Amino acid sequence: MQEIKLNDINLDKFEKCKIQGTKSITYYNENYCIKILDRFFSCESYCDTLYKKLTELDGIILDDVLMPKALILYNGFLVGYVMEYFKNSINVFDYLTTGRFVNCKEIFKITKQASLILRKVHKAGIIYQDLSFENILINDEGIIKYSDIEGCTFKSYEAIFISRLLKRFLSDYKNEPFFQPSQNMDRISFILSFYSVIYLQELQKLSKRKYHALADKISTLKNCDKYAEMLLKSASLPEIPYLNEVINENDNYVIDREKQITFKEKIFRMFS
Repeated sequence: MQEIKLNDINLDKFEKCKIQGTKSITYYNENYCIKILDRFFSCESYCDTLYKKLTELDGIILDDVLMPKALILYNGFLVGYVMEYFKNSINVFDYLTTGRFVNCKEIFKITKQASLILRKVHKAGIIYQDLSFENILINDEGIIKYSDIEGCTFKSYEAIFISRLLKRFLSDYKNEPFFQPSQNMDRISFILSFYSVIYLQELQKLSKRKYHALADKISTLKNCDKYAEMLLKSASLPEIPYLNEVINENDNYVIDREKQITFKEKIFRMFS
């Protein structure tokens, strides 16, 4: 993979992306994105492991993933990488939750596409690990791409991050601070993100009343019922399917986001 020295990049010719991650600064121009992992400049062991992992990923072709095209080095250490600029895109969570009305058919169409991409990622031997609908992008043509590949586990190179949803579910709710990276863990992250898009609330915080307000009307959610119950109640983490296997494409229910938010939640949002 091509390597570029940070000092050879004129960042003044790039613009900062409006939405930034917590562990990096991202810039873009007409064709490319530059991701600078600013908080890890001083962590040599992390940078070395990430360098080896991204080098190992070189040559893997995944058209639906924003893969590194070049690595950026500073004093011999990896500090970022270059990738394709995915124009006119927004993360899937925001895309599906910012309007008042959303047809579940649209949610399920996008979820199915994203689930099929996850299958391809797993077939390539990659465990995404830091997986959420906030790390999956969709553009104005409906094309979907996964971002933040640096957070994956590949071969012997394990990542140190998991999604916030998965962390809160495992550590805070299930009291399981340790986990083994696996394809099933990715599928658990995926279904947790799916529920947060459907309900605007994390699965473990949903009341039965709020859960069934939609689940009783939408067959895809009924198909997911047993997996939600197993996740919440099982002592060990259950095997979760890829969600494309349970989606009913005939579902056509329109969700009114205003009715999902209680008066107490509205007051909290006003003053938060």
